[in-house]
Amino acid sequence: MPQDKVKENSGNLGLWAALASLGYMFWCLGGMEMVERLAFYGLRSLVMLYAVIPSAEGGLGITVARLGVILAVWSALQGFLPFFIGGLADKYGYKLMMGVSTLLKTASFVMMIFCHDFWSFLVSVVVLAVGTSFWVPSVQGAVAKATNPENSSLGWGLFYQAVNLGAFLSPLVAGYLRKMSWDYVFLACAIVGSVNLLILLTYKEPGREEREQLKAENEKKRQGFGALLKNGAEVIKDPKMYLFLFIFSGFYLLYSYMFDILPLHINDWVNSTDIVNTLTSWHIDVKNKIISFIMVLDKTGSFVQPEGMLNINCAIIMTVCFIFAYLSSKMKILHSISLGFVFVAASMALLGVSHMGWICALAVVVFTLGEMFSNVKFSEFVGNYLAPDDKKATYLGIAQVSYAVSATLEGYFGPFIYEIFSSKDTFARKLLGEAYNMNADQLEAIPPGEAFERLTEVSGISADVLTRQMYSDFAVANVWFFFGAIGLLTALAMFAYSVWYGRHAGDKAVKTGEPAEAAASEADSKRDAEDFKVAPETAEAQKETGAEVKADKGAVGTAEADGGTDKAKGGGEESKK
Repeated sequence: MPQDKVKENSGNLGLWAALASLGYMFWCLGGMEMVERLAFYGLRSLVMLYAVIPSAEGGLGITVARLGVILAVWSALQGFLPFFIGGLADKYGYKLMMGVSTLLKTASFVMMIFCHDFWSFLVSVVVLAVGTSFWVPSVQGAVAKATNPENSSLGWGLFYQAVNLGAFLSPLVAGYLRKMSWDYVFLACAIVGSVNLLILLTYKEPGREEREQLKAENEKKRQGFGALLKNGAEVIKDPKMYLFLFIFSGFYLLYSYMFDILPLHINDWVNSTDIVNTLTSWHIDVKNKIISFIMVLDKTGSFVQPEGMLNINCAIIMTVCFIFAYLSSKMKILHSISLGFVFVAASMALLGVSHMGWICALAVVVFTLGEMFSNVKFSEFVGNYLAPDDKKATYLGIAQVSYAVSATLEGYFGPFIYEIFSSKDTFARKLLGEAYNMNADQLEAIPPGEAFERLTEVSGISADVLTRQMYSDFAVANVWFFFGAIGLLTALAMFAYSVWYGRHAGDKAVKTGEPAEAAASEADSKRDAEDFKVAPETAEAQKETGAEVKADKGAVGTAEADGGTDKAKGGGEESKK
């Protein structure tokens, strides 16, 4: 389906009609996603801080570089495994895969209660990553099945809203629990995550009969693991797919850096006392337990903790994402994504402008706008407009490669970049050695994360004044400007892709958004994406043109290969993307 037609179909239903068209199974999936994210982000939003906090204070007590190893392994497994697991979900069922995922993730959280060194914690993270890799393509495949072209934009927006409802609540609870003990955080994640086992009992998988029939046919043809690899290779070779994923990986690079490194940046450099002071001047009692809990203030109530600052992102998405999803449905989907990338680039630049709390909060707001215009549309574009009906989870699983590559690279190199160009601990050690003549042995004896405190002691300068001086002297802002430039280039690349897609792929490639039955009916015709063979006529076109379309299919393929525009005798022209 050409992009203009996608836009037209998305707007056929009004906001309330589209809401009413979403059935029980969709809302059941949204509820399970909220619970899963509530458990997952309870850990993910705080793992950076937990890793670098000294062991004497209850943290893991490792260096930022070793944290990078954990993040890289985590992202690689969580991102690359869905390449295979998506096909398993299509074959054996979404419900089964979600059940396996829930068991694995619950086990991983329990393991973390007893894992307080680098290697044991890494093992528990591996179990969590494997469990998550089962979840993502399965639940997204089920959502794609539960929506249609008329309500998909709103449906995916609401699903993303459910994601962020869980992601919003989790730092509030985890931020409160970690003040008592980190073990309470892990225990709470395990209890919350296991709730999905109960919800799954009420979930009836859509299209189960068709899947069972297809599974039986595939078993007769002996299509096993090798067939999954072959199908994955065919999908990833499609230029529409690999170009889209390659460009979107630029967004995921910034997305990963934002959520992995910004908590460290806030903890080191951002002075959020200005936010507390402003609210106090507006006669808002920030000492109130409810307000303090929502803002995730520290024990003294004088500044916002990093998880509270990042939670602005989830708070906005969980309240208004469906509105932005409806608004973006009136745009061409690739134009919406391009606009979102522009907002993301601007947010990165804002983070480099100042270390003031309000500027950081504004940057998070701008980033959130970009995320709602772009990331929300990613799964919709792949699941509803690229994937055939019998391969929803396969396509969505393979699409995770985009995230996997970027998040793995960022997970490993991001902390290194931060440690070299932005880490307060690194700069404090440098000053202790250069300005206060500490030798290598003395610096080595200072535990990770405690160098700045030692610097304030020996220098006699207050922490606030010293932080401002170091922020300026070491040009901490330059890293954020660098990532802002990457964001701008990504936005330009996505806009260029939308032009190419509309002029080239829209006429000659498989039409995105066509009913899945059309693609499935030609599953045995050896469709090769690299030579841009024309897709079979849609079921709708076949109904309109009858036997005449079938008789002229060969002529249609020749006409399109030569750049012709007539699709079938008596058939109407399809609008270009």
